[in-house]
Amino acid sequence: MFYFINEYILQKNSSVEHTAINRVKLFTHYKQPAKIVTKIYDRLLHRTITDFSLTDEQVINMFDYF
Repeated sequence: MFYFINEYILQKNSSVEHTAINRVKLFTHYKQPAKIVTKIYDRLLHRTITDFSLTDEQVINMFDYF
């Protein structure tokens, strides 16, 4: 499993977040397990990721885990 650690995923992101999103999509396309891990709590994260065509299995927040 590959983990890509970011601060957040918001409606408007920097190129760092867009790169992580594209990287996870690329890994998924080639059937490699990968997730984006976000560090900052966002109560709307799971709603926001649908705008970027990501699933709940591709993104996890540290607050979701702990």
